[in-house]
Amino acid sequence: MIAIPLLEGDSVFAAVDDASRPALVVQASDRRPGGLLKAGTVSLRQSADCTLTVPGQASVPGRFHILQCETSDSAALETFFLLADALVSTSRNRSIVTNDITEFFQGLVELFRTPPVMDVALAREGLWGELFVMKELGGFLYWAPFWHSEPDLAFDFTLRDSRLEVKSTQKSERLHSFAHRQLYTEGTRRVLIASLLLRRDDGGLSLRELMNSARADLMGHGTLLAKVEKAVRRAGMAQLDEDGPIFDPDHARRFLEIYDAKDIPRFEEPEPPGVSRTHYFVDMTNCSPVSRDLPKAWFAPAGG
Repeated sequence: MIAIPLLEGDSVFAAVDDASRPALVVQASDRRPGGLLKAGTVSLRQSADCTLTVPGQASVPGRFHILQCETSDSAALETFFLLADALVSTSRNRSIVTNDITEFFQGLVELFRTPPVMDVALAREGLWGELFVMKELGGFLYWAPFWHSEPDLAFDFTLRDSRLEVKSTQKSERLHSFAHRQLYTEGTRRVLIASLLLRRDDGGLSLRELMNSARADLMGHGTLLAKVEKAVRRAGMAQLDEDGPIFDPDHARRFLEIYDAKDIPRFEEPEPPGVSRTHYFVDMTNCSPVSRDLPKAWFAPAGG
């Protein structure tokens, strides 16, 4: 394999094989050769004996973990490069060990298996709203640790007893659909709602641009970047030629409001036995917003 060192000490390399398939090659400390793991578009050869050809230098023989992208699909390659770069960036002050590369492989497999949701138009609008709120209220790096990683969670952002849910609509009135569990709170749980009024504008801000901004800010933070890539795939935005919805950012910024769930019309009791997954529309036109600084204040203990 032709390889280029990524870190000092000839321990981590970017490489390509004879078929021009890219790979991340990491020096292995294991004494015995390992096996081959392969799933879909990625493979991992563990502790394989290999000689790397480094242009302008002597060949580098050794035992390496070889994580390889097995496809020429541009979207998969972009994801592979982004996350591999993040893994290397987070490992500049320590060695990448076998467990790191194995967990990374398993994460890639899970990510590449993530299918688009049925309603991609709704998912794309929702993702635009979540990324825009993150950007406006403190930045992607601040909010990404609290961002959900699974679609079936009730809230977009969670930290202990604090919750933040983003709602968006292209209607002129502030009318949103809620799950009852998003508004009805028990105990010490605190819930804020970020409400966005969106307006399409061909000269506005595209979902692709927001995604790329998030990727740039989270580079070097592999776990957080993986959340973005999973959301991208769920929204059917993996293909590089897809810009997604384009909304007017000035309009969204002007009509972004934050509300305490206690001030929003809702049923003041839990769902009765035998009833679950209750959803209803709430007209928030006459609700009083709170400060835009409140979400970051609630999440500040772990956010710094």
